[in-house]
Amino acid sequence: AMLLACGSADGRSYVYDLSSLPVIGVEGGDNREKRRLSWPPPKPMQILTGHTDRVYTVDWHPLEPCLATGSADGTLRLWAPARGRRQEREPRKGAGGV
Repeated sequence: AMLLACGSADGRSYVYDLSSLPVIGVEGGDNREKRRLSWPPPKPMQILTGHTDRVYTVDWHPLEPCLATGSADGTLRLWAPARGRRQEREPRKGAGGV
């Protein structure tokens, strides 16, 4: 699957599956596919809730199905998006944001 995660001002993170979008070409020697985004955008496959302020950063683990999100509420959360829940450990709140 080709997944895209993004943060939002509403304190949520959204995960989209882009694999269903039409392929419009192949890029370069590594054969990466280009996909056309449509309007309206696809519905998120998952909405991850738990932060209490804006989510400014999201990043996938390079080898595991794990997503990290950082928020203005000072927390960093780890998610297992395929299961739609936070990882086992509760994040620690930092002193001045993430």
